[in-house]
Amino acid sequence: MPLALQPSFAAGELAPSLHARIDLAKYSVGLALCRNFFVRIHGGVSNRPGFEFIVEAKDTGHPEVRLAPFEYSTIQTYMLLFGHEYIWVLKDGGVVLETDQSVASVTTGSTTTITLSGSHGWNNGDTVYLIGIGGTVGDILNGRFLKISAASGASFQVSVDTTGLSYSSGGKAARVYEISTPYQAQHLRELKFTQSNDVMTITHHSYPVMELSRTGHTSWTLGAVSFVITMPGPSSVTVTPSGLTAGANTLQYAVTAVDEETGEESEATESTAMTYDTWAAGAVVDLSWPAVTGASKYNVYRKRGGVYGFIGVADGTTFQDNNILPDLLDNPPVGRDPFSSSNYPAVPSYYEQRAVFGNTVDDNQRLELSVAGQFHNFSTTPSVKATDAISLSLASRRAEAIRSIVPLDWMLVFTSGGVWKVGTGSDQGLATTTIQAKKQVDQGVARYIEPIVIGSTVLYVQSSEDLVRTIGYKLERDGYAGNNLSVMATHLTVDAEKSFVSWAYAEAPDSIVWGVLDDGSMAALTFVEEHDIWAWHRHDTKGGQFRDVATVREGNADALYAAVERTIGGTTRIYIERLHDRKFVNDQADAFFVDSGLTYSGPAVTEITGIHHLAGESVAVLADANVVDGVTVSSDGKVTLPVAASKVHVGLPITADVQTLPLDVKGSPQTLQGRKKTVASVTLRVQDSRGFWAGPDEDNLVEYAQRDHEDYGDPVSLKTGIARVVIKNDWNDDGQVFIRQTDPLPMTILAAIPDVQVGG
Repeated sequence: MPLALQPSFAAGELAPSLHARIDLAKYSVGLALCRNFFVRIHGGVSNRPGFEFIVEAKDTGHPEVRLAPFEYSTIQTYMLLFGHEYIWVLKDGGVVLETDQSVASVTTGSTTTITLSGSHGWNNGDTVYLIGIGGTVGDILNGRFLKISAASGASFQVSVDTTGLSYSSGGKAARVYEISTPYQAQHLRELKFTQSNDVMTITHHSYPVMELSRTGHTSWTLGAVSFVITMPGPSSVTVTPSGLTAGANTLQYAVTAVDEETGEESEATESTAMTYDTWAAGAVVDLSWPAVTGASKYNVYRKRGGVYGFIGVADGTTFQDNNILPDLLDNPPVGRDPFSSSNYPAVPSYYEQRAVFGNTVDDNQRLELSVAGQFHNFSTTPSVKATDAISLSLASRRAEAIRSIVPLDWMLVFTSGGVWKVGTGSDQGLATTTIQAKKQVDQGVARYIEPIVIGSTVLYVQSSEDLVRTIGYKLERDGYAGNNLSVMATHLTVDAEKSFVSWAYAEAPDSIVWGVLDDGSMAALTFVEEHDIWAWHRHDTKGGQFRDVATVREGNADALYAAVERTIGGTTRIYIERLHDRKFVNDQADAFFVDSGLTYSGPAVTEITGIHHLAGESVAVLADANVVDGVTVSSDGKVTLPVAASKVHVGLPITADVQTLPLDVKGSPQTLQGRKKTVASVTLRVQDSRGFWAGPDEDNLVEYAQRDHEDYGDPVSLKTGIARVVIKNDWNDDGQVFIRQTDPLPMTILAAIPDVQVGG
C-alpha cells in the first residue's frame, strides 16, 4: 500500500471551504483541525502546556477585569490586573504582597478569626494571603487568598469553616498590594495604555488622563495629569530706564523662567508698560525680577508691534537692554490645555519625543502632540516654533474615529475607517508647518483591540472584529499596504460569527499571537513573516471561557497571562492563570499539561492540599511522571494519590486534537478526491511525546502502545522518533487521520505518514 508523507503542518488549520484547494501550497502542509496544539516555527505541532493558577480576582460584585503589562526594564516587569476600582500587581507568576505579619492565634469555627501579633490597619474587603499556619487548620488556610471581614485592631475574620480543626502555632498573613483607581468595571475594556520608562499613561473618554508610576514593588502612584505649564514665572518684573525720555513709543518687557531639570519654559511675566521718545546713544534699560525656585536661566522678551520677541538670556535675575532688536520669530509660550472641560482623549502614544493623544470627546478625528521633549506641555507660540505643540485633524471623506496609534518611522494612525501615516515627508523635524497625514488603506481597526508590531509589520483586527490584517511599508508604492491573514481560516471567526475581544503577542519562544474570541475560546496565530509562516490553531479550556490575555517579558520568554471565567461549585469566578513553559526535556516529571493547575514539589506524600479553587472538580494528575486517573478534588481542597509522589501537577484536563486534511497528492496525474480510501496505519515522527491515540476519526481511536524497556512502576519514557499505530481501517471518501492527547503529557508531531489504499 502507498505511503503519503506530510512533512510539516506549517499552514495550521485550514477552513473547510479550502478542503478542495490542493493547488494551494499551504494545502500540503495544512490541517483540518488543530485544537489545543500550536504550530511550531519549524513546522511541527505541539500540544500546548497548561495554564497554572495564580489567583482569583477580587470579588467586587463586578466580574469584568483587564490585564496590562508594565515593563520598566528586562528584570522589572509586571502584569497589572485591573478590576472594578482597583489594580493588583503580579510578578513572575505571583501576586505582589505587602510585608507579612505574624499570626498570634487562630480561632476556629464556622467563620475563622485570625489574630496577628500587632495591629494590622487592614480594611474589610481587603485580600490576604496566609501561609505557615500550624495544626490541622493550616491544611484549610495555608496557601490561600481570602477576603477579610470584621477587621479590627489585630484581628480579622475569613469565611472559611474550620469547625473541629485545631491551631498549633506559627503562620504569616500578608495583604495583597492594591492600588485604588476611579475606573469602573464597565469601562475596563475601553482603557488604552502607553508607557515611557516607569510611567504608564492611561486614557478613556470618561476619565482625565492618568499616569501610573512605580518606584518599587509595593510603591505605585496613580494620578491625573496636569497639562498646564507647571514652571512658574517671576512674580514681577521691574524696569529701570536710563537715558530715555518719555514720548509716544511704548516700551514693555516680559521674562520667563526655564526649569533646570525639564527645560520647560514658564509663561511670561510682563512688566508695566512705559513710553519713550527716541532711544538715544548710550541709553539702557535695566530689568530685574525675583528669583524663581528651580530655574536654571531666564529668557527676556521685548514687545514690538504688539508681539513679544526674544532679546536675550539671563543666568541671574537681572538683564540690561541697550536697544537689542527683538527676534519676533521667537516668542514666549502660551499655555494651553486641549483636554480641559472634560474633553478627554481616548488614545495615547509617543512619537518623535512627543506625547501624542487622539480622539478627544469633542473631536474624534483630532491628534494632539505635545511640545518636543515635554510630554505634559501643549503650549504654543504666536510665531509657531518647530518645538511647539501640534494640533491636527484627519481630513477624511467620512467621519473616522481615531482608535490606535503605532509609532514607526511614520506614525500609523488607525481609525474606524482606515490607516493613516502621519509625520514628515523629508528630513525636516516634526512641526506644525511640516506635519503630513496621508491615508494608506481603507480597512479600519477594531475599537478596543490594539495593533501588534512584529518586526516591521503591524497586525491589527479589522473594524468588523473578525478579521486579522497586516500593514507594512512597501517600497514599490512608497507607502503602506497589507494582507488578510484570516483568509485561510475564516471558519474560526467570520463563518462562525465570532469576534475578537482581546489578543496578545508572545514573541519568545514560538512567535504566537493569542486571540480571545467572544465565545470564550481562543484563535491563535503562529506568525513568522520572514519564513512566510502564518498558521492558525484553536484553543479552549475545560469548563471555562477565556476573557482576556496579555503578555509580559519574564526572563528570556514572553509569559502569557489569561483571565478565565470558571464555574466552580455553582459559583462563577474569574481566575488569573499563566501559560506554563514546555521545559521538561531533562525530567518529564516537570511536564505541565493541566489547566488552572498547581504543582506540589517536596517530600513524597499521598495527599496534596491547597487546591480549593477546584473543589469538587474531576482533575488530571501527573505524579512523578505517572498519570493518575479518576481523581476528584474534595470540598476541602485535597486530592489523594494511590502512591506517594514528590512532584505532582494537579489541574483540569486538556484535550488536544489534530486531524489531517482530506488526502490528495499535489502534482498527481489523477486526483484522489471522490475515490474511496482506507488508512490501515499511520506512522508519526514525534519528539518528546507520550500517551496518544490515533484513528480515522475521533470515535474510532487506538492507543499507541508505547511502553518498551522501562521497569515496572517506572514512567514510560518520552518517545522521539518513529511511532507507528495500526488503526481501524474503514473505506471512506477522505482518508483523514485523527490524533488525540487526553493525558497530562507532552506531544509533538513533526510529520505524518498515513499508509493508504485507494479504491475506485
